[in-house]
Amino acid sequence: MTGGPVARAAAGAALEWRVELRHRVPAAAAVLAVLWTAVLLAVPAEWAPTVAAYLLIVDTAGFGVLFAVVLVLFEQTEGGRAILAVAPLRPVEYVGAKSGVLTCLAAAIAVPMTLAAARGHPAAGVAALPPVLLGVVLLSLLLV
Repeated sequence: MTGGPVARAAAGAALEWRVELRHRVPAAAAVLAVLWTAVLLAVPAEWAPTVAAYLLIVDTAGFGVLFAVVLVLFEQTEGGRAILAVAPLRPVEYVGAKSGVLTCLAAAIAVPMTLAAARGHPAAGVAALPPVLLGVVLLSLLLV
């Protein structure tokens, strides 16, 4: 991690991904995606877009805040924070890596939810993906 800023940021993101894999955060994200998609498929089709909007806000807020705090607590108990203190990774790069990985997971959860909310109208679901993903990314970055 002694290269330029881009190399350090990429190495930080790769390290953060490994840490989250070790703590099974992507598995938890997959479970949440399945759960929320099942909820959206269970509600009447005319209610699904409204329910999806609320679920996306709750999921993004809960996922980002909860997992960011839990990962930081794990790092403190395992001594990971001390390792980061002597690593060439700058604090802003560390926060950027953690935020980036959690934001990508939150956006991945939003895709099946958006498509499930637009069931019966696949073109509308695909058309809704860019603004929904933009909203999830912005909210996730704000809250993480």
